[in-house]
Amino acid sequence: MNIEQRLQAILRDAVATHCGQIADAEERRTQALAILGFLANSATNESYRNYVRGELERIAEAGADAVDALFSTEATDTEAAAWSSNELYHEVAYPSYVHSQTHPDHLAMMARVFGLKPAPINKCRVLELGCGTGYGLIAGAIDLPESQFVGVDFSSRMIEEARKAAAAVGASNVRFEAADILTFEPEGEFDFIVAHGVYSWVPAAVRERVLQICGQKLSANGVAYISFNARPGYHLPAVLRDFALSQKPASVDEAYTALEKLDLSGLPDTAAKLLQPCVDHFWSKPSRVQVMYDEFASINEPFLFGEFGEALVRHGLRYATEARIEDWTANTIEPRARQMLNDLAGDPVRRMQYRDCLRLTRFHASLVCRDTVQATNVPIPDIACTMRVSTRAVALSSEPDIQGPTKEVFESPDGVQVAIADPLLKAALMTLMQQRPRRLLLTKLAIDACKLLGVEDRAAEQKLRQWLMPFWEGGFFELHSHMPNCATELNRKPVASAFARYAAADAGDRMVPSLLGCVAALEDETDRQMLLMLDGTGSQTKVAEELGLEPEEVTRRLGQLLRMGLLEQA
Repeated sequence: MNIEQRLQAILRDAVATHCGQIADAEERRTQALAILGFLANSATNESYRNYVRGELERIAEAGADAVDALFSTEATDTEAAAWSSNELYHEVAYPSYVHSQTHPDHLAMMARVFGLKPAPINKCRVLELGCGTGYGLIAGAIDLPESQFVGVDFSSRMIEEARKAAAAVGASNVRFEAADILTFEPEGEFDFIVAHGVYSWVPAAVRERVLQICGQKLSANGVAYISFNARPGYHLPAVLRDFALSQKPASVDEAYTALEKLDLSGLPDTAAKLLQPCVDHFWSKPSRVQVMYDEFASINEPFLFGEFGEALVRHGLRYATEARIEDWTANTIEPRARQMLNDLAGDPVRRMQYRDCLRLTRFHASLVCRDTVQATNVPIPDIACTMRVSTRAVALSSEPDIQGPTKEVFESPDGVQVAIADPLLKAALMTLMQQRPRRLLLTKLAIDACKLLGVEDRAAEQKLRQWLMPFWEGGFFELHSHMPNCATELNRKPVASAFARYAAADAGDRMVPSLLGCVAALEDETDRQMLLMLDGTGSQTKVAEELGLEPEEVTRRLGQLLRMGLLEQA
C-alpha cells in the first residue's frame, strides 16, 4: 500500500465498524458520511480531526463512488525481508523486559475491579505463551514464591537464557520449555495465561491455538492477557513498515536507512501532520532488535477489535477489559463521544471498537475470561477502594505548596498534566511520591496525607474515595492487590535484588527488573556499578570509597534505587 491508501484504510475501518452490515447502498452512504462527520468533530487528536474533515469534504464533493470506495478492500503489496524470518528468531534474542501489566498482581487487580473473582495470587498457576527470555515470569516467581510459573517459547536459545537467569537468581518455582505453541500441550489448568507480543505476529493456526489453550486451560475464574496490533490505528505505523519493506532491505540497519528516505512533504498538510508523530515515535525507540520483531517481522497483522471479539467467542471466551485502565476509560474523550461509549457499556466489544476509531488505537493488551463468567463491563468503585495505591506521577514544582489553595501541576507517566488546588489531594500525591515504593491502603493514605498537612480530617478517607476512580483512570494513581517484599527504608548494608544485579551484569543494559514487577531505568553507569556492589557485604561508606563518591551522593543514589524497588528487605 502507498501512504494515501493506508490513510484511506483508516476511514474504511471506521465506516465499516459503523455501517458495514447495511445492505441498502444509499443508507450505507448516508451512514458513512455521518460517522465521518462524527469523527471530524469528536476524535481525540486534532490532527486526526483535521484529516477527516479534509477527506469528508473531498468525498462529499466526489459523490457516491467516493463513498462506496470506503467499503472496498485493499491488499498489502509489500513483502517481508528474509532477515525477519523464524530462523532469525532462533538466533537473535528479543530484548528482555518485565511488563507490569502481565504480573499476577496487576491482572488480579484489574479482574477484581471489573467484577471477576480471580484466584489468590500468592498460590496461583501462571502460563506464558511466547515467554522469550522469561524475565516477566522470573519476576513473578521471585515475588510470589508459593505460586507456579510455566513459560514456553519457539526459540530454544531464548529458553536457555531464561533457564540460566532463573537458576542464577534461585527462582525454583518457574519452568521453561522450548516448544511450538501449535503443538504445545499444557498440563493442568492455569489461573493466569499471558500471550504478549504473539497474536499479531504468528500464522492464523497459531493464533487459534493460543485462544484454544485459553479456552481449555483457564481455570474457572482464570484471566488471560492477549496483546495485538489494532486497526484502524496501526495503519499509521504500517506506513513506515510498508515503505521500509518495499525497499527490500537485507537487514534491520538497511530498513532504518530506507526510512531515512521517507518524505512526507508531498502529502497534504493534514495527512503529513497526522503521520509525523508516528515517525517521531519510531525514531525514539531504544532497541533496533525490538523494532525488527515488532514492526518488520514477516507476519504482522493488525485486527479490528470486533474481529478479536468474534475469535474469542469461537473458543468459549469473553472480553473483560483492558490491561491498563487508561486504555479502557472514556473520561479523556469528548463529551458527546463519551456518552456514546457509556451507552455501549452493555456491549463491551462494540464499545471498544468505537473507542479505537475515536482514538486511533494502535495496540491492545486485553484481558479475557471464560464465557461462563460475567464481568461487570465497568469498574466497581467499592472494590477499587480496597486496593493498595501508589503513584508514578511527579510534581513539576521542586517545592510544591500543599498547604494553601495554590494550583500545583502534577504529570502522569503518560505525560498528562493536571493542576490541583485541593490541599488533601496534593498531600495524598506527595505522600505516595515520598513513600515510594510503598503501596498504601486508602485508610493509611488518608492518615499520612493529613499528617503531611498537619491537620485532622475524619472525612479525609471518604474524600479520597471520591477522587480515586478519576485519578486512577487518568493515570495518576495506580492500584495493586499486594505489596512486594522490597525494602522501604535504607539499611546500613543495602542489598540489591539478585535479579536486578543479574541483569545489570550486562554492561550495555541499564534497564533492570524491579521487585515491583516492572522495569527500572538506571541513571547512568555509576548506578549500574553501584547496583552490582550491593550484595549485603559492604556498607554505604565502603560503596562511597570504591566508587569515589561523596557520602551524600551515595545516599541520593541509594534512595533512587530504593524508590524503584531494586533493594531487598533486610
